[in-house]
Amino acid sequence: MLDRYDFFEYVKNNIRDYLPPSYEDAEITITQIPKHNDAIQTSLTIKMPGERFTPNISMEPLYGMYRDGYSMDRCTGFLADAFIEHGILSREQRRSMESIFDYESVKGNLQVLLCDPEDNRRVLQGTVYNRFGDYAATYCITIPGQDGEISSIRVTEDLLYYWQIDKETLHRDALEADRKRGPFLLEVNESNLFLASNGFEMENLLKGDRKLDMNDGMPHTFALTTEDKINGAGMILQEDVMKKTAEVLGRDYFVLPSSIHETIIVPVTGNISVRDLTGMVQQMNETEIDPSIRLSDKVLHYDPEGAYLENAATWEMRAGRAPKKELSDVSRNMQDIVRMCAGSKGAYIALEKYSMPLGRLKAFQIESSLHGLMQYMDFEKEGYDVVCDTRLAECFDLSPEKLKGTEQEQRKQQLKQEEKRIVL
Repeated sequence: MLDRYDFFEYVKNNIRDYLPPSYEDAEITITQIPKHNDAIQTSLTIKMPGERFTPNISMEPLYGMYRDGYSMDRCTGFLADAFIEHGILSREQRRSMESIFDYESVKGNLQVLLCDPEDNRRVLQGTVYNRFGDYAATYCITIPGQDGEISSIRVTEDLLYYWQIDKETLHRDALEADRKRGPFLLEVNESNLFLASNGFEMENLLKGDRKLDMNDGMPHTFALTTEDKINGAGMILQEDVMKKTAEVLGRDYFVLPSSIHETIIVPVTGNISVRDLTGMVQQMNETEIDPSIRLSDKVLHYDPEGAYLENAATWEMRAGRAPKKELSDVSRNMQDIVRMCAGSKGAYIALEKYSMPLGRLKAFQIESSLHGLMQYMDFEKEGYDVVCDTRLAECFDLSPEKLKGTEQEQRKQQLKQEEKRIVL
């Protein structure tokens, strides 16, 4: 059995035999395309001379067929048939593709795509994006395809340059296009799940002036998306939608990153902790959410008075709701930084450039974000790995018994390492 690379090369070198004679001079290439959450999709491109656009056909399912026992020739023929049926662009599709260079004609088809920038470093290279706290907004143009299928083109820096517009204009127009798709807020309960499963219409709580009672002692959970339920997570960037949601709930709320298609809204009550919500999101992402649509692990908080979103753990600490963190719950790197902050008489401590190996520094940055500690960290200061506000120490329980416990644990780890070295 061939490995993936050799199999894909075989298909590329032999698929011409399965295509119409008119494709004798076609350029056939394999491309590696970064997808959401930096997944890599291996695709085949079949481009005729003079063509400006041609679809990328994923080869990943094909290798699965090959591993399931289908012959290489049958797999190659299957891909050729798929290209002839779906990959050859119709006249209308070609016209739609050509229109992407005319910004005025396509700006109504813009969509906002949210992602976690820490999980999409490769995707964001060359892609137009704007940072919004823990998330990044990218943009795409949707293009109607055959049989109701929708394809999309990500807005790149090259395309933005061709349009001769700035990122602010793109973002504003994408928000307007998304708004016309219709924001949709529904309560997640058994009644609505029944209605959805049986094709009935559900109530959009954003329509009308309904105010819900969040003090009835019952847990309430809501989903915020679009009417078509596609790429609806970007609705959290619509200021009027977020304000209206707060009016419906009558209070501030948490935003849980369910997927790129929707977010979960949880009203703030006295018995909900950010730590529990974050744990729930992480578990869902690991067990139930497909990586291709996973949004993030980071929970947000919306403040209706200030009308802004921020990291929920950061809000919880500032609001005095967060319990002191245990040193034992964080990495050795974080423990060392916290101890340095606690022992410093200055306002800041700084680690010079290359004090940490790159991998450890990235892990430390992610840990800081997950624990809502980014407000105390500056990872952008020139000449330094990180500059820390010494008030970081105030977030941790540094009572003598806790410090003693972590010191004893550190000593145990040191002894274990020494034993390993002796054995070796």
